Amino acid sequence: MNKVWKVSQADDRAQKGEGPEDMKFTGAHDLGDEERRAQYFFHLIKGMTPKRMERIRAFSGSFKAALGLSSKEIMRAGGFREEGERIYIEKAFSYMEKIFEDYEGLSESGIRYVSAYEKAYPGRLLSIPQRPVGLFVKGDLPKDELPSAAVIGARACSEYGKDVAHMFGEKLASAEVQVISGMAAGIDSHAQRGAVKAGKPTFSVLGCGVNICYPKENYYLYRRILDLGGGIISEYPPDCPPYAKHFPMRNRIIAGLGDCLMVLEARERSGTSITVDFALEQGKEVFALPGRITDPLGKACNELIKSGAAVLTEPRDVLDFLKVSPPSKKSETTNNKGSLAKNEKTVYAVLDSEEKHVEEIACAAGLSIASAMEILLGLEMKGLIRETQGACYMRIGDTL
Repeated sequence: MNKVWKVSQADDRAQKGEGPEDMKFTGAHDLGDEERRAQYFFHLIKGMTPKRMERIRAFSGSFKAALGLSSKEIMRAGGFREEGERIYIEKAFSYMEKIFEDYEGLSESGIRYVSAYEKAYPGRLLSIPQRPVGLFVKGDLPKDELPSAAVIGARACSEYGKDVAHMFGEKLASAEVQVISGMAAGIDSHAQRGAVKAGKPTFSVLGCGVNICYPKENYYLYRRILDLGGGIISEYPPDCPPYAKHFPMRNRIIAGLGDCLMVLEARERSGTSITVDFALEQGKEVFALPGRITDPLGKACNELIKSGAAVLTEPRDVLDFLKVSPPSKKSETTNNKGSLAKNEKTVYAVLDSEEKHVEEIACAAGLSIASAMEILLGLEMKGLIRETQGACYMRIGDTL
C-alpha cells in the first residue's frame, strides 16, 4: 500500500509489546478448563464487550476469580455505566448453573470455545484493536504458519465478479493460501467455493452463532468447509441470530485473520469500506480489483486504487506479496466428469451453456426441487456449473 495509509499507533504499539495490557501477546500458555468455563460465562452476559472482559480479568487476575465479585464490583471493573445493565449481570449469575451446562454441551455440537489467553488462539488476532477475547469455533482455525488472504466484496455482485472470486479462491487455495471470508452471498461465498473446488481448507467468520448457516442457501458450502478441514468462526455464542449490528464488528476478524485483504467488487459507501478501514488500522496490505468507470460495482475498488491500494489483476499479485510460489499445473484441480454419481450425471446432462431455472432442471431430471438444489450445489463446488441469477444454473468450461 501507499505510505499515506499508515498503521495505527495502537497497532504499532502492540507490535512492539507496548501500550495497554489488552494489546499484548497473551496466548502463550495452556488454559485450565475452569478458567475457560468462567470466561465463557462472562462472554455470555448481555452488553459484555471484549474491552469490558479484558478489564474484568485485569481487575480480578482471572475470570475464575471474577466469579466471586458482586454485580456492583463487576460493573465498576468492567466500566459499565448504565445502572440498568446490572440486571443483565445479576440475571446471568442466577442462570450460572445452566450456562455451565451449556458450556459442557458445546463439544457435543462440535463447537469449541477458544480463549485469547491460550495457545490455540490465532496469533494474527492477538494484536488487533478490540480483539475478540474468545472465539466459538466449529471445525478448525487458520494455521499461524500458513499464509492467508481475506476476500470481501459485494453481495449483489456481477457475473464477472462471481467468476473472478471463484478463480482467485481456487488459485490461492491451490497454492496453500488459506482463504478467509464471511460466507456471505456474492463475492464471499464464490471465493470460498473456489477454495472448496481446490479441495483446500477455507475459513468463514460469521455474524451469528457457528451452528447457524447464514445465509441458509450456503448450507452445502458450510458442510464442505468443515469436510475439508476448514472452519466456521464467530465471537457470538451458538444460537445467536444474524443481527445486522454484528456484521461490522465481525469484519475486523476477517481482516485480522488475513495477511492481506482483497476487495473484488464493491459499491461506494458500502459495508466493504468498514473492513478496509479495519485492515488499514491493522497494518494490512489492501488489494483492489479495477472496475469499469461506468459500473457502480467498480466505484469503491477504483477509489481504493486511487488512494493507494495495490492493483489486483491476477492471483500472482497476491502470491508474490505473500512470497508463495504458484502451484504447478499437476497440483491444480481438474474437473473429472467421469467420477460423478448417477444423480449428478442426470442433472449435469440437463444443463448446457444456456441458464435454466432450478424448477425446470428438477422437472427434467425427475427430482424434487430440494434434491435438485443439493445436487446443483455439489456440481457447483466441483467447478462444473455455476449459478447465474435467481436460482438459475448453467454449465461452465474448465477455464477457471
